[in-house]
Amino acid sequence: AKQAINQFRLQTKREDVPYDRWNNILSDSREETEKWQLWSEYPEEIYSDLSDLAQQRKSLQKSLTEKVKEASELANKLDQLQTQIDSLLGEVSVISEDQTIGSQERTRIINIEHQIQLIKHTVTEAKKIVSKEDREKLEEINRKRESLSDVDRQIIELLSKANIQVNPDSLEVGISQFKEGCSNHAKWQNCKSNLEQVEAKISEFEKELSNIQAEIGKQE
Repeated sequence: AKQAINQFRLQTKREDVPYDRWNNILSDSREETEKWQLWSEYPEEIYSDLSDLAQQRKSLQKSLTEKVKEASELANKLDQLQTQIDSLLGEVSVISEDQTIGSQERTRIINIEHQIQLIKHTVTEAKKIVSKEDREKLEEINRKRESLSDVDRQIIELLSKANIQVNPDSLEVGISQFKEGCSNHAKWQNCKSNLEQVEAKISEFEKELSNIQAEIGKQE
């Protein structure tokens, strides 16, 4: 009988549920599970959709920033070129008014002025073309902004399922909160699984102990 009991106790120890600590082990496992119980109903199933939307949002924001930058840079370059041309025209105008310069120089200045006027006309026409491109880019920017707004709306709706209330300016904070919630839900799942395993082992050993005690009773 003593040998059977000793073997039983060794077996429970090997299984990490020592016979003399069953109550403590169960109590600790239940306490740890209850610690994360608040997160047991967390909607982790929306994590995949939320991750996809967050990636789309990041991509749209990057693309939108690039398009706005491109449009701004092009407009600035044309403005700078126009300013340079106007400056040259002003200088030529001042020189051509100088009564001391010769006729040959005056003719050359007039030719330069004419060339600048042609360049200015070219720039003006280019601006018209660019204006068309700008309109197209602006339309594309607006489409991306609309897409971004739609993605933001979907993210807000998903986060509301986890009782996280956000606005477009605080989406990143809300997403971080959701990820933390999923982490806590995983902790609850692990604790719950561990508790179920402990309960199953102890229940099995209780039956085994009961059988050993019954057999000892018969022998006595």
